[in-house]
Amino acid sequence: MLRGWGHRPSISAPSQDGTVENGVDISHCPVLPGRTTKVCSYDVVNGERSFIEVITGESWTGPLQIGARELDELKTADLIVSSCNAKMPEQMAAVQALPAVFAYDFGEKEKYRTDAYYDEVCHGIDLAMLSCKPMDKAAFAELCAPLHRRGVVHVLATMGAAGQMLSVQGKIVEKTTQMVEASDTMGQEILSLLLPLLAVYCGWQKQSPCRSRRFWLHWLPGSRSRHATVWHRAALAVKRKSPRQH
Repeated sequence: MLRGWGHRPSISAPSQDGTVENGVDISHCPVLPGRTTKVCSYDVVNGERSFIEVITGESWTGPLQIGARELDELKTADLIVSSCNAKMPEQMAAVQALPAVFAYDFGEKEKYRTDAYYDEVCHGIDLAMLSCKPMDKAAFAELCAPLHRRGVVHVLATMGAAGQMLSVQGKIVEKTTQMVEASDTMGQEILSLLLPLLAVYCGWQKQSPCRSRRFWLHWLPGSRSRHATVWHRAALAVKRKSPRQH
């Protein structure tokens, strides 16, 4: 069971219709009448998007407040995902103390890569995800070091057309991209979640390196022919709760 908290603290009526039609459980998503989410303006150049401005408005919902009821629901999850954009770093310790594997998106801004911010949010992160400019292994190792020192097990950097790098407790593997003609990259970050979803489905346990064979098939050389199977399995993991019981 996946619980994604913090990206969208409230949900509008049209969004409710679309998510329910696609089989998404929104029974624990707060609905705040008269409130709005952010308006994000962005530009697309050669398939790559860049944000121009973010407008919160006078009726912005603000960060979600996690209480006892929400924590009880989150205890049933296999994987919990949150983000720097949730604007709730002070609440991360309570969530990361739960049994679920925890993934956190640090985005691309430098203000979310300081020692002070790491100290506030790193209390048991299994997978840290960062959007980065192209870099070599040495630079990636330097980026990962403060996260690993704070107990983060896996660090994933996505670098657009330059590919991805993954550090597992300091062991780094690289993955190149297969180029396509992209009309827009909106939503591509969701693909980054398919691998941890698959890994959880295959038995990945909290605060330990992932030893799932299917997970490593994506990262090890020569695995390109297996991608269709890997992504298909990941999609199945989204649709049904993993067999692990709490």
